[in-house]
Formats: sequence, C-alpha cells, structure tokens
Amino acid sequence: MIELRLLRYLVAVADAGTLAAAARDVHVTQPSLSRQLRALEQRLGFAVFDRSGMRLTLTPAGRSFVHEARDLLRSAQETEAAAQRLASGIPKKITISAPMTTITDMLAPFMAQNLTDRDPHIEFLPVLPAEGFTPLESGADIAIASAPPLERYTTQLLGQIPLFAQFRAGHPWSTRSQIHVRELAQQPLVLLTHAHRTRNLLDTLMNDADATYLSYVECHVPKAAQALAAAGRGVVVLTDLPVFDLVAAPLYNDNGAIKVRIHAAWERNHYAAHDIGRLAQLIRDHYTARLTATSRIGRSAAP
Repeated sequence: MIELRLLRYLVAVADAGTLAAAARDVHVTQPSLSRQLRALEQRLGFAVFDRSGMRLTLTPAGRSFVHEARDLLRSAQETEAAAQRLASGIPKKITISAPMTTITDMLAPFMAQNLTDRDPHIEFLPVLPAEGFTPLESGADIAIASAPPLERYTTQLLGQIPLFAQFRAGHPWSTRSQIHVRELAQQPLVLLTHAHRTRNLLDTLMNDADATYLSYVECHVPKAAQALAAAGRGVVVLTDLPVFDLVAAPLYNDNGAIKVRIHAAWERNHYAAHDIGRLAQLIRDHYTARLTATSRIGRSAAP
C-alpha cells in the first residue's frame, strides 16, 4: 500500500514543477525527495514525470495518477476531520427522520427560525409514519414519531398534537370549538390510509365510542386529503395544520381532548448525544410555541 506521505510529495512536485521548490514545501531535502519519487515510480511501473526539460512535467499516465492521488488525499483529510469531530462529539451534520407532515409543519419552520452558522447542517429524512423509530437503525441521528418510544433509546417528549376534524367554511360545524368523535359517524369523511398512525388511532376511538363510519374515501397524502375536504368531499381527520381555508376543530371523547404524543429519540451511545439532546430541547420549545398557536386555530389563511 502506498503511503499518503509519498502521495503528498508527488502532488507537491506536480504543483511546484521542480524538486527544489517541492522539497522546500514539504520540508524534505532535495536528494531524499528525488530518491523517494524514483522509488515510487519504480513501484508504480511507469514514469510519473518527464524529466527532459528544465521543469518536471507530468506524463499522460502521471497526469491521471496525480488526479487520483489528489482525490485520495482529499478523502483522507475529510476522514481525519470526521475522526476529530467524532472524538470531540461535535457533529458536522445531523439527520432527522420524520413524517413529511412533521417536517413541513414543525421542523422546517424550526430550522428557518433557529438555525445559526454555528449549528450542524440539518438534513431531513421523510419516512412513513408507520416506520416510527426504525430509521435510527439505518443512519438517522434523530427520529421523530408518534410511535411509543423504545427503552433502548434516549427520548424526549416534544408535545401533544390535537387530532382535528377539518371542513369547509359554512359547514354546520364551522362555529363549533370541538367535535365529539361519535359525531363523525354522521358525516362523510376523508380518511388517511392505515399507513398513518392517526388513522389507526381514529379507528380505535370510533370502536370505543361504539360508532361506525357513515361513508369515507381514503387518501395516502395528508395535503391531498385536505384538498378533498376543501373541495367538499367530506370532513378530514388528521393532525396537520389546516390549509386551503379549512376550519379546524379538535376532537374529544368521553375521556377528554384527543391528542397525539410526539417523541424524539436517538441512540444512547451516539457520539454527538450532547448536541442531539440540545437540539431536541430546542425542537421541543419550538413545538410548545407552535402547539400553543395551534390551540387557537380557526380558519387557515394558508394557500
């Protein structure tokens, strides 16, 4: 295996054009540098430099090899920097997995309002709600989900989001401050598919209330479901913030308001656990402010 030191010497000579100048740059005597380059060329089996002129120039094969050497040295430098970050516990990038609704309604606004130049780069990984915290097993640094948290992870409760019934302005419920789950049996509905935990929750709530759906259509994409409700196809039930001029009223049952608990989770032994914990706290504070505003939702002005 070729030592990185020799590749650095090789690139230095290619950049400087002379052994004397390169030797000064890499702090090696000129005779030593010359011997090591000759030995490297012998090992490679081809001449890297054309020595016929006043300056050393790259042969066609040498030009290609130096290009590869630069890439390798750059990769080695990045790997070393990554190792230093791992040792210090300071991440360059944090990947957060979450359902698309959570990303658009909560996390993207959080990033826009709170991220500074000193913070790591935040990358979002959209996942199906049913995936829960499994993305932590495949590269995500933080997973945000409504699934029950697992004991093997460090978790942070971010907040409790109301489950809304949303409908067009002018609907008989437009002046209501809340809707009992049992009343949904009186309306045509637009429901999310069972890939969404809120749909499974709603099925359970309806069953507990001894109620059945009058009629419904299913939709996989929350925003599309809201669009159908805005078009008058029925009342949509979800946790998303209202759009398309929909009016939202929180649902309740005999036990009180119905809310979905949202958790953040990450590996206990994550190298950047401290920074991840701090980020989770900031997200929680943002959630609290957003959910306080959500509790006062009436008509949406969103397009």
